[in-house]
Amino acid sequence: IIMHRNLDELRLAISSVDEKLLTLLSERMELSVLVALYKKKHNLPIFDPKREEDMLLTYEQKVDFEI
Repeated sequence: IIMHRNLDELRLAISSVDEKLLTLLSERMELSVLVALYKKKHNLPIFDPKREEDMLLTYEQKVDFEI
């Protein structure tokens, strides 16, 4: 990220990221529906605590954010 951008440029960049996020979230929701349908068809539990824990740990390790 270039620190010499003006406020309008920064806001435009944020809007661009937001658009990408919305597209990805929409895709994720579609996939989540397919997972739910698969689990229903195969009589699998909707919630998998082990997977949830694994995913949260993985995401936590990937996040690198400091102010």
